[in-house]
Amino acid sequence: SKHHTLIALPLLITYILKNYGLKNAILFVFISFCLFVATILPYIYSEGFYQLIFNNPTQMLVFDSFFQIGQLKLYLPIFVSGVLYLRFVLYDKINRDLLYAFLSLLFATFIVLVNPAPGWYIWISPFIAILFIFR
Repeated sequence: SKHHTLIALPLLITYILKNYGLKNAILFVFISFCLFVATILPYIYSEGFYQLIFNNPTQMLVFDSFFQIGQLKLYLPIFVSGVLYLRFVLYDKINRDLLYAFLSLLFATFIVLVNPAPGWYIWISPFIAILFIFR
């Protein structure tokens, strides 16, 4: 699943924090981190693993989409993601439908603003399925 799931993590933490409290949000982050470390621990010293997961050139495509203002580079996918995170945090009540909608928007942002790899289209397919199932 690589690192695309990390862009969903702030939304999930916010959802858990607003609906289930700080204790459960901290527990979620701790369990997620432990599972991540447990799954990569056997491969952490492998050069191939590092190149495939952490130094993948396809993931660096995010930094190819920018808007330059003088010397400043505004990375569009990161900027739009930040706006989405901020808007999501500002809601008083967050239900599951709103979470799914923002996850869809977040993944669609990367598909629209970056020259995506073919596998990136799979990111949004579960949310499209949810949209058709529940509507």
